[in-house]
Amino acid sequence: MDILSGATMIMLMTILVVFTYSFLSDIFSFFIAPRINERLDNRISILHKMGLHESANVLKARWVYNWWDLIR
Repeated sequence: MDILSGATMIMLMTILVVFTYSFLSDIFSFFIAPRINERLDNRISILHKMGLHESANVLKARWVYNWWDLIR
């Protein structure tokens, strides 16, 4: 009976971890990420206004690369 209860506990903990990760991911994508994107867009527009187009492109490329790493 101990093996069965241990396996059940592991299964329940796995389900809890998966749902917690899913919930936190949704919170990040709906509430936090848009604010980060807005700030990034403001910084990029300022760089473009200053004539630093290459720096703006590098900043955008780094953000896309880091975002892709977070998704994977």
